[in-house]
Amino acid sequence: MHSILQDNLDLSNVFSILQSVKIYEEMNLVRDCWKVINRQTGEAVRSDVFEAIDGPLLGAVVERDTLNIEEVELFKAIDLWPTKAFEKQGLASNDGEVKRGILGEKIVKAIRIPSMKLEDFANLFLDSKILTTEEIVNI
Repeated sequence: MHSILQDNLDLSNVFSILQSVKIYEEMNLVRDCWKVINRQTGEAVRSDVFEAIDGPLLGAVVERDTLNIEEVELFKAIDLWPTKAFEKQGLASNDGEVKRGILGEKIVKAIRIPSMKLEDFANLFLDSKILTTEEIVNI
């Protein structure tokens, strides 16, 4: 089964496989999943499958420093993730505090804000309202 999954690994299934194989400690397959995500990060985080990943996997993605994506694009996907979680429950919320609560402090703190252009930070991050006023001032 391991080789079948490995041979068929692509963007349409990489997150699903990664979540599953962690349980079985298939480290070679985990490594291969991360290679696909690292190479094609932009496409991976814009996929429908990304919206369905669990919080720990989202945190693992955000913490990686080997991703092939601009931080602002990664932030757009991170910001959309809790919104999609709301929609699945039939709820609607664009409240930054609620989003932050769903994302968790670890994920919010792992976003590499200093690597963003000031304009991107001002346009996207401030509008998301995920940061506190004190955090914005400190940046």
